[in-house]
Amino acid sequence: MISAPLVVGYGNPLRGDDGLGWEIVRSLAEKHGEDYAHFIAAHQLAPEIAEHVAAAGLVIFVDAAAHEPPGSITCRKVSANADDTRPATHHMTPEAVLTMARVLYGKEPETWLYTINGMCFDVGASLSGVVSPKVEEVSWLIASQIDDYVKTMERTTAHA
Repeated sequence: MISAPLVVGYGNPLRGDDGLGWEIVRSLAEKHGEDYAHFIAAHQLAPEIAEHVAAAGLVIFVDAAAHEPPGSITCRKVSANADDTRPATHHMTPEAVLTMARVLYGKEPETWLYTINGMCFDVGASLSGVVSPKVEEVSWLIASQIDDYVKTMERTTAHA
């Protein structure tokens, strides 16, 4: 049996581009349905997400960033960090959530973080014109990654 993929979009949907994680989760859920993957939209990462991470075979986090030119997309592999044993704080990272999943549940699924660099984080703003078209692009990238994961797992299961 294939462990379902998990997509976690996080940020504040009431602060412009910070809500892009929520938009991507909504877009994927509407387009592909709940049988395709599990979806979580959250204001911030929290310890209870570790249980969902541990149950997944593939985890994809989606967040806004502000350290590169607006609209630029990055994707990087996330690894649990043995040194990251600090108590849960107000600002958990994907690495901290993955570490909790490993420590508490003995699971460390393949995990990735997609970020889109935002331009406007003002209260009450909607997604900026720079970020809005990137939602569809990143949704497509994530769907392709999920499709590849499912195909690989199906081949592995068929040969077992």
